[in-house]
Amino acid sequence: MIAAALAAVALATTARVPIPIGDLGYRDGVTIVGTAPSVTFDLPRYASLRAATLVLAVHASPVAAPESTIAVAVNGRLVVRRTLHELGNAALVVPLPLPPLGAKTFSIAVSGALRVAGDPCAADPNHRLFLRIGRDSALVVQALTDGTAEAFFRDYRGAIEVTGPPGDVALAAVPYRIDRLEPWHRVDATLVARPTPGRRVLVLTRSGPTVRHGNLLAMSFADFAALPAPRGQAPERRGGSVAFADLRQHLGTASGTGELAFDVPLDASIVGGVPDHLRVHALVDHSALPEGASGTLQVLVNGVLVGARTLRREAGIQTIDAAVPASIVGPSNDLRVVVAPDVPRAVCASGAGAVTATLLGTSTFAWSGVELRAPTIESFLTALHGRVALLVAPSFTGAAFHFLNEVGKLNAAIVRLDVMPYDGTIPAGYDAALVFADPHVLGNLGLPIRPAEPEFAVVDPPAGAEVLRAGGASTFALLQLGTANATPLLAVSYHGAPSAIGGVASVGAAQLSKQIAGVTVIDASGATTYEIGEKLRVTYPGDETLAEIWARYRLAFALAFVLLIAAAGLYAARRLTGRTI
Repeated sequence: MIAAALAAVALATTARVPIPIGDLGYRDGVTIVGTAPSVTFDLPRYASLRAATLVLAVHASPVAAPESTIAVAVNGRLVVRRTLHELGNAALVVPLPLPPLGAKTFSIAVSGALRVAGDPCAADPNHRLFLRIGRDSALVVQALTDGTAEAFFRDYRGAIEVTGPPGDVALAAVPYRIDRLEPWHRVDATLVARPTPGRRVLVLTRSGPTVRHGNLLAMSFADFAALPAPRGQAPERRGGSVAFADLRQHLGTASGTGELAFDVPLDASIVGGVPDHLRVHALVDHSALPEGASGTLQVLVNGVLVGARTLRREAGIQTIDAAVPASIVGPSNDLRVVVAPDVPRAVCASGAGAVTATLLGTSTFAWSGVELRAPTIESFLTALHGRVALLVAPSFTGAAFHFLNEVGKLNAAIVRLDVMPYDGTIPAGYDAALVFADPHVLGNLGLPIRPAEPEFAVVDPPAGAEVLRAGGASTFALLQLGTANATPLLAVSYHGAPSAIGGVASVGAAQLSKQIAGVTVIDASGATTYEIGEKLRVTYPGDETLAEIWARYRLAFALAFVLLIAAAGLYAARRLTGRTI
């Protein structure tokens, strides 16, 4: 296997890796307001790094004077400064000096010194000065593709191919484990039979030595499992709290005369449910406010302002604590911390009015308990934590591999993921289980739909309408929540032809996050979720109640009744007419 993989993979000594701005913490680009706007991007300084070039799609305010400048600095050292006139409409391409090998971070600051005739700080947004770094911006790095097994996973590339013994269920847990080994960004893993030339490839074997040749790393499953995960890959709940630094979120530093915003998500996987009495403790390190300036420090959760205080005039670390109303708290919550200075126009126009702020990683979320609401597939996946059993039938290895790759994008809190062949039972001692198997062996898992039934219908009882009918030639993948051996579980199987399980590969993390009920059907039209229980009911041939028979056929019954009454009336009329004559 290793020889075949080596023949397929080019042993390049370096790789060119574009890192989009979205991977640096700004999915939609970033806009900073003021005469001295600034934003900082941080990424790790891996030993493999050999060169870096910043490509910026920069857009300045239309009212900015041509002599306004844009500057780029690395770890505090100025690299380049260009005027808007020199830049024109072209992208700003900047070869960057590398921090020394001993540096932990590679910090890139982009700043502006903007000027405009008239009042640069007018309230009219058409005359406001701003600097926008577009979503097409990227950092392009050159990195060595050699070194240790650990260095193989400390890579700026987000994609990796995996190959191994066909059907070996141990492969199913590999993508989630890979994502934990990369401390900086999410990794997309693909299971392949034969590696693609030029790609980063992990070859897993049942036994044998660990060997690295350029883009290829070959090692045994046991050695792969023994690789140490960097600290902080599974954020710890410290008695009902978590530090921002543990959330693998790029916080950064920003500067400007307008609002400076920092976004931090709190995923359900960190809490394990809906947090009770959620509190935010934010620490912001900001520069001194300019003469005559004031401002506020604000905390918003899910778009609602939950706390604010006056921004202190002196430089230093300022804290704000906010209790979040239960009415706006969900399983996953989005925090925004805003530093909002109010700079006098005269000071702003002088160019001396910029405020710089950093949201510190020692800030925390805290909660007193967890409310467990009715589970959905989305909430089940995002709340996975602790010890999870991954039970896989060999023919489902590919589907399980893809599914765990997507789960890794939703959830980083599984501490131990044990993979084993599914034997029809759920082992004890786990916080949750994921089961991938044929429908005829899932009958004891307490699932809403009996997956082995050749025919069934999902009906809306009040209306008597069928929302799904399965039988005959129908075929689809089926995801269902269940419980067995006191363990909550998600079963992934199919109805109809076994090939339907391939539909799981078409569903990504974005779709999984929208499955807000306990059953999902995946077919050619996509993923559809069904809330079976309180809203919908499953019926099987011969199982329909009198009420369901009435609901389904009531129109026919009503028509038959009307026809019967009409016939009786006609008969009576004829009898009466005959007697009169």
